[in-house]
Amino acid sequence: AILAGMLLPALNSAREKGRAISCLSNLKQFGTASAAYTNDYDGYVINLSSAEKVGNDCIWQNSMPPYLNVKKKTPTVFNWAALCCPTKKGTSQQINHSYGINSGANAADLNTNGSLLTFRLAKMRNASNRFQFMDGMAALLNYDNSDYPRWLQYGETGASGHYNSATYRHQQRLNMLYYDGHTAGLSNTGVHGTDTVKAQWYYTSELR
Repeated sequence: AILAGMLLPALNSAREKGRAISCLSNLKQFGTASAAYTNDYDGYVINLSSAEKVGNDCIWQNSMPPYLNVKKKTPTVFNWAALCCPTKKGTSQQINHSYGINSGANAADLNTNGSLLTFRLAKMRNASNRFQFMDGMAALLNYDNSDYPRWLQYGETGASGHYNSATYRHQQRLNMLYYDGHTAGLSNTGVHGTDTVKAQWYYTSELR
């Protein structure tokens, strides 16, 4: 019993490392799907609204399924179960309870009618240093709600005003997909804090 107690933490750690690797693989698939979407839509990226600029709806979850072979389980609901983060606590198989898109650039970039404006990837400088998708508990994620202390306080359940947060599920780290398609596991210092880190969330000026 003593030996088992000593081995259990190491076993749990190894299992979580495996889940974190699977999560990174999911995000790599997101990156491949996003690149295919960009190719099909004249260089425009998947973001808060579609390339057709249909308004302020968050519809990346509806734009990506054809590129990820995600099928519908009902006429209006997609079956994302195979692509949900394996570390995600709870029973929800909604993809926006596993991953979210960075809303930092797009939310401030509007058409004259107020609808959200998508942008061409070619206009983005240093795409390898710009956040796209990450572990999160909402479809849209923002900088202000994505620090580690907030995650410790609210966890997966969230609270009013705290839903749009990144989640540090993987041994105090989260997984990130960048606009160039590469992925990485990041601690809080890589996601929140300094002006340099914050700039990876907000970069609208270079897209205009």
